[in-house]
Amino acid sequence: MRDEEPEWNKSIWQFPIMLLPLFHKPTDRESIVLSPVDSVDGMTASFTRIPRRTLLQIATHVEKHLNMHVFCDVTNKPPVTIEWE
Repeated sequence: MRDEEPEWNKSIWQFPIMLLPLFHKPTDRESIVLSPVDSVDGMTASFTRIPRRTLLQIATHVEKHLNMHVFCDVTNKPPVTIEWE
């Protein structure tokens, strides 16, 4: 039997992931940004507050399996666009 879906996961409207042109030579890793957002109409959006423990689990998994540094965007729309255009 599957666990109930966490409340924060129900609020995610979009979850863009951006590859950054940021390379860290000492670790030989590129970087990505996770940007989960919640919106009703797409005209405004708030970043989804994912529990710290869950973010650490995601980051650890990505770092281990994809060899990438992981960042999380906590900016609302406006002032930024969701897709980082």
